[in-house]
Amino acid sequence: MPIGKSIIFPDYDVKIDIDKFFGSHSAVLGNTGSGKSCTIASMLQTLYRFKNYSATRSTFINL
Repeated sequence: MPIGKSIIFPDYDVKIDIDKFFGSHSAVLGNTGSGKSCTIASMLQTLYRFKNYSATRSTFINL
């Protein structure tokens, strides 16, 4: 799943393997107002927008 562009290499798409990312423990950390919730919301919206992506055996908890 593409998650953005590289700052160092602007033409390079940064991607993650969603089964590996969501199949284990993950955390998004940051200060108040740094965009943690927006980051996760964007990732989930991208995940469910495309039929060729799936996160098998995933559980989502938003605290």
